[in-house]
Amino acid sequence: RLVELLFSRQAYADIADLYAKSGISGATDDETILQMAESLEKLGQLNKSIHLLESAVPLRPSSALYLTLAGYYQKAGNPQKAAEMEEKGKTIAAANPKS
Repeated sequence: RLVELLFSRQAYADIADLYAKSGISGATDDETILQMAESLEKLGQLNKSIHLLESAVPLRPSSALYLTLAGYYQKAGNPQKAAEMEEKGKTIAAANPKS
């Protein structure tokens, strides 16, 4: 859980570097993906956070990922896309309360 350790130390640049080198896969858990996205955002790389989550949701369609993506779209000034992602997140949450 290297990302978790780096995140707890606020080593956001190290996490961003790790993501750039390794990316994510279907085996990457939601918490790791969310910490990577938040690290990119904290470094001022909101578009990279969005790209990361957009690439993650087909692999791991979870309400947490969609709702976080909705928040990033809202911050980026794209309320239409934010609403779309929020709706997907709520649909998943309603179908599977543990998602």
